[in-house]
Amino acid sequence: VVLVYNTEQYLRDCLDSLVNQTLEDIEIIVVNDGSPDDSHIIIEEYKNKYDNIKVINQENSGGAIAGNNGLKHATGEYVTIMDSDDIVHLDAYEKLYNKAIQTGSDIVIGKANILINGIQKDVIYEKERNVWKEERTINNIKEFPDLFYDGFYWNKIYKRDFLLKNDCLMPPKMLYADRPMVNKAYLYANKISVITDI
Repeated sequence: VVLVYNTEQYLRDCLDSLVNQTLEDIEIIVVNDGSPDDSHIIIEEYKNKYDNIKVINQENSGGAIAGNNGLKHATGEYVTIMDSDDIVHLDAYEKLYNKAIQTGSDIVIGKANILINGIQKDVIYEKERNVWKEERTINNIKEFPDLFYDGFYWNKIYKRDFLLKNDCLMPPKMLYADRPMVNKAYLYANKISVITDI
């Protein structure tokens, strides 16, 4: 699920990183949250070129509502949400999905980096970097409460049924609405895995 609002300068890089994923049969749901720039032109171009892209156009409602809307339309076993100024390594979802299948985890987390002017840098906060330092699978958040330092939604995949069953969605109209969603998912998850790959 890709959330789009006023990101035409990044959108092609974002969508290119998704349509070229090594994981086959992925569904790409692009939610255009009433973006006033030319993002809609780029979205239509990609939708016409790739069969696995679905588009939801909605009035501007904010990222939380856009993300929730996209999740409710998803049909995959696992889902993720990303912003349209993000890009993903081409084998990222294959690595996350393989770990999910191997472990049966409700959530699989990968390492995140910051990309500025084409240069990758570590996330600045050490507590967040420590979450991704070693591979692990836990059965309860109490085994590794430092997971809470990673409140991003975009470096993870989630079992779709798990998210919807436990109402792990984003609170509408809230800035940084990913934190409540991710933290709630941590609390309800039966198993969480971390991989060290970006």
